[in-house]
Amino acid sequence: MAEGDYGLVRDELAGRIAALVPEAATGYWAARIDYYIDCAGPVLASMQAYVMSVGSAAGCEVVNYLRVYLDNADDLIPDSRGRYGLVDDAWLILNTCWRLLEGGLIPAHMFSVDWQELIEADQMVTAVMPPQVLSALQQYLLRMLMIIAAEVQAYDPQFGSDSMSGGASYADRWYEAGCESIQNL
Repeated sequence: MAEGDYGLVRDELAGRIAALVPEAATGYWAARIDYYIDCAGPVLASMQAYVMSVGSAAGCEVVNYLRVYLDNADDLIPDSRGRYGLVDDAWLILNTCWRLLEGGLIPAHMFSVDWQELIEADQMVTAVMPPQVLSALQQYLLRMLMIIAAEVQAYDPQFGSDSMSGGASYADRWYEAGCESIQNL
């Protein structure tokens, strides 16, 4: 993609944000979504390091699936669409990790990201995606969590929400689980 084309496709994400929030808030949300997208790669790398360190075959399978999805430029929202083309990749990675954190399968200290900011951004990312894309991503997420559940019999994945944010109760539960994990260092 030529450098000049990037500005045009970047406008697609800005346009989708502008359609949802007042003009004064578009910069705020664009910055949050940029952070969200930028965190996906490091979160995936940290997840990979952890599952390899504990020798989880299911975890490695999930990480490999996420890596293939991330590397596929022609996925549900093609990467040729600029930053907008990366929101599906980031959603799948971050929501998979979130579910594993929530279930206590990966300790929060493995990740050096601001999860509260990611939870906030997840609400907007979910809103800017077409419903059919979100539905497909939820199905991918469910399949990956079932792979983990098959290996870890005590893991009971929670499917009550379509995103990391999932309302105050999910955010509060995640924050409490994260604090407990950090305290257990």
